[in-house]
Amino acid sequence: ADIVRTRVKEDEALAKQKATETQAIADDAQRDLDEAIPALEAANRALDSLDKSDISEIRVFTKPPQLVQTVMEAVCLMLGQKPDWATAKTVLGDSNFLRRLVEYPKDEITENQLKRLKKYIDNPEFTPEVVEKTSKACKSMCMWVRALDLYARVFRTVEPKRKRLQSANAELDIVVQKLREKQAELNAVEQKIATLQAEFDVSVAEKKKLEHRLALTTARLKRAAKLTTALADEQDRWSHSVERFQIQIGNVIGDVFVSAACVAYYGAFTADYRNRLIQRWVERCRELSIPVSEDPSLFNVLGDAFELRQWNTQGLPRDQVSTDNAILVTHSRRWPLMIDPQEQANRWIRSMEAEHDLRVVKMSDANLLRTLENCIRLGFPLLLEDVGESLDPALEPILLRQTFVSGGRLLIRLGDSDVDYDRNFHMYMTTKMANPHYLPEVSIKVTLINFTVTPTGLEDQLLGDVTGIERPELEEQRNQLIVRINTDKNQLKATEDRILKLLFESEGNILDNEDLINTLNESKVKSGEINRRLTEATTTEQKISNARSKYSPVAARGSVMYFVITTMAEIDSMYQYSLKYFKNVSWFRYSIERKVFRSNKDL
Repeated sequence: ADIVRTRVKEDEALAKQKATETQAIADDAQRDLDEAIPALEAANRALDSLDKSDISEIRVFTKPPQLVQTVMEAVCLMLGQKPDWATAKTVLGDSNFLRRLVEYPKDEITENQLKRLKKYIDNPEFTPEVVEKTSKACKSMCMWVRALDLYARVFRTVEPKRKRLQSANAELDIVVQKLREKQAELNAVEQKIATLQAEFDVSVAEKKKLEHRLALTTARLKRAAKLTTALADEQDRWSHSVERFQIQIGNVIGDVFVSAACVAYYGAFTADYRNRLIQRWVERCRELSIPVSEDPSLFNVLGDAFELRQWNTQGLPRDQVSTDNAILVTHSRRWPLMIDPQEQANRWIRSMEAEHDLRVVKMSDANLLRTLENCIRLGFPLLLEDVGESLDPALEPILLRQTFVSGGRLLIRLGDSDVDYDRNFHMYMTTKMANPHYLPEVSIKVTLINFTVTPTGLEDQLLGDVTGIERPELEEQRNQLIVRINTDKNQLKATEDRILKLLFESEGNILDNEDLINTLNESKVKSGEINRRLTEATTTEQKISNARSKYSPVAARGSVMYFVITTMAEIDSMYQYSLKYFKNVSWFRYSIERKVFRSNKDL
């Protein structure tokens, strides 16, 4: 294509040069003709000004003046007629005489005519100015003859140039024809090139598309490998979770029924009676063919391990009864009234709600209603201590949650005024009475929860106290380890939840989301680190538990001692001792510090 294009450019240059040369010849010839044409045009205009009367004026002469005859002879000579007066009169009589003069074929004047005309042209009196004195019509004819003579002579000079012009035009036509052929050839080549270029572009685009798909597929393959590696362990956990969830879904009716019954009814009972109630409810479900789990405990249905770890950190005892009680406190639709002779619930509530600006009041406080109103309006939690066997009637709207909407505001009637009710408000009630007797009208307004310490729970607490006295560094290490384990488990759960959330919210092809893959990989790495820490912590915890276990007999005997001491109140009411007194002031701590227990055998 470049060769053809070069040839075409050369031919174009040659054609341009030929055209320039041809134009120069034409311009030269035209300049020569321009010298004669004005005179000829002037003569024609003069002829146009003549009419029949001017011609008749000449014809009437029998013997015309010499200049008139000379002019007419010259005219007859140019018209190819005999140059005499008789012939001249005949020519003048032709109706097309003037038109013959105007349309005279000036390019066909012969050399013989010019020779014969020369004697007239050379006549000094044969000029328009002189002839005009004799005849106006002859003046125009004189001008015409002289103009034709001038034109013919110029034409003789121009003729070679015209021939050269014709030759140049012929050569130019040949060059132009060749140029057009070359241009047509170039156009054909360029069209073919354009077609090939289009095909090439399509091929290149397809190649790039395939390269992009190859790169995308390769990247997807790498991400898939990362994703498979990152989620391999998660798949096992999810598979087990799905199996567990399927079992739970199959038993959801019976489990929810038992849990609802627990929340509604068994809060005031002891651990043994609670277990008997659950056992009877489960048996009844099976009699009615209601699917129910083998162990439909309250924690299994409503509990959350993360939340439980938080509660334990905040002071909730680790026994099953305390765990169930905490679930009742947080899930009951009525405000909880906790039977709390050892003040365990009180300490837990204070710790749990501390960050929410907990307000603590007693039933005997003079500012009870004012504090209550502020908490309701601002959404602060309230702990009402030392509740007796009856409740102040002023609390009834709060206990029954008798809220109403007025003017778009949620209100509650408190005394004689309506108070804005903040939905964040929570109320907790505790009593130190070990065995209170509440009337039904009180019981239906609150959720009674028995927080009386259990032997198992007390034994765990006393074991911590004994270890803290005997091996304070061991107990401190255990407490720190528990906090660290809880933190790691919470982070692990948050990481696992984050992985599920990222997968759930992912749009399009998950393998195209490199940020997601990297985030999942980072989460998995973090999860692995946490699991390793948990494994190490669990091993350490087991070692600490083994080290603490040698003090278990002391804690068990202390638990027995406490429950024996509590029965002394049945002999005389003056023999009432709080758990705090027993642990920190009484003979139990004294005995440990004085090494009263010498060995397990002594126990």
